[in-house]
Amino acid sequence: MKRGAEEEVARNKKYVFALFFFFFLMITIIYMFNKKSGILIENSIKSLAFSEGQTISEVMKTAGLYLLKNGEEKFINFLSKEFNNKKVVYLALLKNRELFYADSKFEGYLPIDKNNTKNLRIIDSPSGKIMEVGTDIEFNNSLYQVKIGYLFDSLSVVRKIRNRNILTITLIQVLIILIMLYLIFKFNAILRNKEVEIQKEKDEKERFHELLVLMAGINHEIKNPLNSLYLSFQVLDNFIDKKSEEAVFYTNSLKKEIKRIADILDKYGNLNKKISINQENIDLESFFNEMEIIFKGISEKIKINMKLSIKKIISDPNLLKQIFLNLYKNSFEAGADEIKIQVLKERDYIKIIYEDNGEGIKEPDKIFVPFYSTKSQNSGLGMVMVKRIINALGGEIRVEAGNSKGARFILLLKEGKSGRI
Repeated sequence: MKRGAEEEVARNKKYVFALFFFFFLMITIIYMFNKKSGILIENSIKSLAFSEGQTISEVMKTAGLYLLKNGEEKFINFLSKEFNNKKVVYLALLKNRELFYADSKFEGYLPIDKNNTKNLRIIDSPSGKIMEVGTDIEFNNSLYQVKIGYLFDSLSVVRKIRNRNILTITLIQVLIILIMLYLIFKFNAILRNKEVEIQKEKDEKERFHELLVLMAGINHEIKNPLNSLYLSFQVLDNFIDKKSEEAVFYTNSLKKEIKRIADILDKYGNLNKKISINQENIDLESFFNEMEIIFKGISEKIKINMKLSIKKIISDPNLLKQIFLNLYKNSFEAGADEIKIQVLKERDYIKIIYEDNGEGIKEPDKIFVPFYSTKSQNSGLGMVMVKRIINALGGEIRVEAGNSKGARFILLLKEGKSGRI
């Protein structure tokens, strides 16, 4: 036992380690994926910015050629207006690679590279990333070079947001995946439990069918000799001295036992018969008034509390009487002095709650097993018959019970429909 427990602990440790490893691996993969996605977004922003920069360069070249025809001053005025743009950090005009005009929003800051031949580049500055857009204009045997530095803050903003939110997004995504996995495992567990229940019900039906076949054979083999025994006893009864109290006592005892055996055989025979259903409109108040008269014939000491949330249902009144009669007998035998019955509508079902304050049911799982009973004089077939009737009415029955806490039965009946027996 100790070794088995140690092996179980070792297996659990492996499962926990595997779970943590899977969780860490998932976070790592998703984090790297998000990081790569952020880099792709940055590259897309750069590509878009370069495309816009190329357009600005072409427009600047066209405008420069047009303005230079009217003199350099016109072109410088145009550049001065462009400098007023909030996104422009600096601006420079070179003529034959010498600085001809310049302006900067940061005094002394003019990162001009005279030897740079690229029209587009990204550089670092005290205020962040700057995209420099340049263009070359050839006019009157002179080379004019325009360099305009635009504040490229969108890339910095994207990086800040990415760095700040990437871990949070990763954890949220991992949490969503874990919730989905949990729901999948939960759903699979429900399906497995349902399969187990279906298989269990199937096995019970097969065992019950085998039992019915056996009981039919026993019923046939015993009933015929029992009838002969009863007829013979009636003949012998004429020769018994009625003045002898002892003879009369044993004669009556024998009659009772023969009748009890016959009744038991009839009950067994009823289990093998198909349940016939005759549905009709039932007024519940009238129905339970009739049942209370029947109940009093068994015991007048039990107080019955009734709560009817609906007034009428469609079902078989005779089968319902059998159900409540068996439940009442169980309550009486359990020593109950109070019974509560509640009838209500729950979606497409009629829900009946039956509870008593008797001694309770020690083994609720066995209550629907044929011949199971804690009472010596009980055949153990009453609740079996109740379950068969409820199944025939297209419903189900559940029992909630515990020692010294009474019994509580939940009956769900499909109104106006019958199921398979």
